[in-house]
Amino acid sequence: MRTPPSAPKSPSAGIVLACASLAFAMMAFLASLWWTASPVLGRLYAGIRIAESAGLWLLTSWGRYFTSTPSGAPYEFTSIFNSSVPFGIAATLVTAAIGFLAYRKRATRHLDVVLAEPASGFTTEAILRDLAPVLPHVAVPTGPAANEGCAGTAARPSPNPFTGLRDLRDTRSVSEAVAHLSWQEAATLALLLDAITPLPDCTRRDALLEIAWKAAKPNRAGRQTLPVVAIIQTTLTLAVSELGERNLSALEQAHQILAEAETIHEATAGLASLAQSKRTLILPKFAWLRHFDPLLHEMIVAPGQDARIQFTAANAKL
Repeated sequence: MRTPPSAPKSPSAGIVLACASLAFAMMAFLASLWWTASPVLGRLYAGIRIAESAGLWLLTSWGRYFTSTPSGAPYEFTSIFNSSVPFGIAATLVTAAIGFLAYRKRATRHLDVVLAEPASGFTTEAILRDLAPVLPHVAVPTGPAANEGCAGTAARPSPNPFTGLRDLRDTRSVSEAVAHLSWQEAATLALLLDAITPLPDCTRRDALLEIAWKAAKPNRAGRQTLPVVAIIQTTLTLAVSELGERNLSALEQAHQILAEAETIHEATAGLASLAQSKRTLILPKFAWLRHFDPLLHEMIVAPGQDARIQFTAANAKL
């Protein structure tokens, strides 16, 4: 049977008495040394105080006392003790300030504190909120605003307002159809169409992606930082209707998919598959979408995953 560990033994009275006697003997030796050799030790002591105070000690009464005493004359026995009191107080305050700053840093910025689990646990929202300062493109999920039905997660696939349009190159008709979409649906279609048939102006292509990222990042009040619906509607209308310097064959395929799908999610899946077949689907461009409409995001990611699986299987056969 294992015996419990014994309690630590306290020092005996003999050891305490020996340590106390040694301390008193040391103090007596230093006192006698100061009594007999104060003319020499006083000059050395004054030099040390002047050096450690950068000369400020000379402005004190004790500094003037130690420097004005004639060479070889003894110093008062209590002078070295009394003159050390201000330095002791100053050193104590500095040590206490350093200790307080170190304690506060340990309590707020130490790795154990930073990684400590919050009271509510490590939720997805809490982790994304902590990453926001260093990863500004990470979007924290937000609920729908009071007068903004386009924010938040879609509960079911949205009807496709492009179904039955006579000509998707009709700017007015496309604009009216886009008005029935949420901003994330409009931004998704604009990015997919640009992936299939890139806009000729690289500046406009970069601006389209920037608008989507800024729209996905709400301000402190939880609302969007831009009038994203109007901006993305205009951008999508131009992306669908513009013909200049674009691949008309690919654009015709995209228009056919967009016009025949019953829901926006089906149209998204078809456009994503078309973009993947052309090796132009860049999934990181749609990373923000999973925080607002996971189902719509899945419509984009699934074709890319299927294509990667097929590509891996083909390589395995070679």
